[in-house]
Amino acid sequence: MPLNYFVLAEWDLAQERLSVYLEKDQELESIKNISFRINSSSKKNLGLPEKLALNFDA
Repeated sequence: MPLNYFVLAEWDLAQERLSVYLEKDQELESIKNISFRINSSSKKNLGLPEKLALNFDA
């Protein structure tokens, strides 16, 4: 019997949030939302502004 479940993770770096979804029969259900902080030193090492803003739609 095949498993018809998929777990998807979405990292939103601009909002510093991780969302985890469970997909069954092509329907997504949010099962977990976790806030996280990007270390400001990491942003500075990459030359990024303190408030990270990314646009992946372009």
